[in-house]
Amino acid sequence: MSSSRKKVLYLTVGGLSFAGALGAWTYFKRNAYDDDDVKPEKVATKVKKSDLRLKQVQIIFRHGARTPIHLIPNVEEATYDSKKWKAIYPNTLYDYEVLNVDGGPQPESKYQAHYEKLGLLKGGCQYGMLTYLGQEQTLNLGKQLRKAYIGKSPGKLMYDYDPNLVYCRTTNMNRTKDSLRCVLAGVFGAEKLKEYTTKTDPLYRSDEHLFPNPHTCPMLRQVNRAAIVDGVNIPELKEDRLEIEKALGLSGSEWKTKIHFISARDDIIARKCSVVIFTVDPTMN
Repeated sequence: MSSSRKKVLYLTVGGLSFAGALGAWTYFKRNAYDDDDVKPEKVATKVKKSDLRLKQVQIIFRHGARTPIHLIPNVEEATYDSKKWKAIYPNTLYDYEVLNVDGGPQPESKYQAHYEKLGLLKGGCQYGMLTYLGQEQTLNLGKQLRKAYIGKSPGKLMYDYDPNLVYCRTTNMNRTKDSLRCVLAGVFGAEKLKEYTTKTDPLYRSDEHLFPNPHTCPMLRQVNRAAIVDGVNIPELKEDRLEIEKALGLSGSEWKTKIHFISARDDIIARKCSVVIFTVDPTMN
């Protein structure tokens, strides 16, 4: 996989950005400098687009729409119907194996253990799970990637799925593993993937680097605490918080009765993405 002369497709879910054919450009640029002892500006004039060949693609993406992780206190809980949102989206199911990056068994997910302790949302869905809509979104993303990178023409990376040339990484959460499953189905087709056992590699939470991880970065942990714990008392934000709490009949005297904007946004965005019908006090609007 490390050879720059090998065509490779890297699919990673859980990160914060999307990267396209960066590997191909750096590959040809690097070789141009190695082969000719010339100035950089002259190299640029010698390289023709028709001479370039796509050698590697790295794709980093977030999960699809999910159920909420946090709820707004004193607001009627939205109903996430398990019969609708827990169903498997058509043409996305195939066998795959989840391993640790060192090839060992799948590590325990502390995130999933936390969600299970929270119980079930109204309607029977789990907290933080990929919804039916989220599966559709990630399947469509995979189909877009297929159009861009898979095919027989010279500008494509590969013609069909090759497990030796496709490396998958995901964070250790069900919603990201399910998102990766759907993206791969969109890129290569679930029927083709059924011929293989696709493998994906998560890390332990303490080692994860695909998302801003407060467990590995002390400074980020301090910033998170400042935003979540102390942010509710920033003067201008505090005024808004107190107004919302009053409208919802909350005292705000205890942590559980305070409105936390990050958590409130999580609840609202999950409702909107899932097209859940809900009503709130006019002041909240």
